[in-house]
Amino acid sequence: MQRTGFAVGLIVCPLLLAGCSHEELPTTHLSEVTVTAESDAVHLAFDKPPVIKKIVKPQYPEIAREDGIEGKVILTIIVNEEGKVAEAKVLLAEPADIFNESALNAVMQYEFDPAEKDGEPIKVQVGQTIVFKLARRESP
Repeated sequence: MQRTGFAVGLIVCPLLLAGCSHEELPTTHLSEVTVTAESDAVHLAFDKPPVIKKIVKPQYPEIAREDGIEGKVILTIIVNEEGKVAEAKVLLAEPADIFNESALNAVMQYEFDPAEKDGEPIKVQVGQTIVFKLARRESP
């Protein structure tokens, strides 16, 4: 069996992007944004959830690819009133510290239509899971 390409799965909002060949970035599956917390500056209740406008696919770390390592990173993201990612933190990474930097670099570039409460944009916290998976293909 020969390894070719890789897959990065994202869970963010209600969209499904078209698949790609194994030489390109593979299919990304997206599901609903989930609100994970509330603080003084971050709202839990809203009338309209944030909607993703721009997703940046993380780079698969070369060392992980070479060593055949797969994993996932669960993050929390603060989306501000302008729809920009104001902050992102890793909540859980399996395995630890292999994919964190790649996941954080990608989500910091996301863009959203901001969440709204009473017609006004608000800051919210959303959850994000990124799955790093190597694509495998049988040898001829």
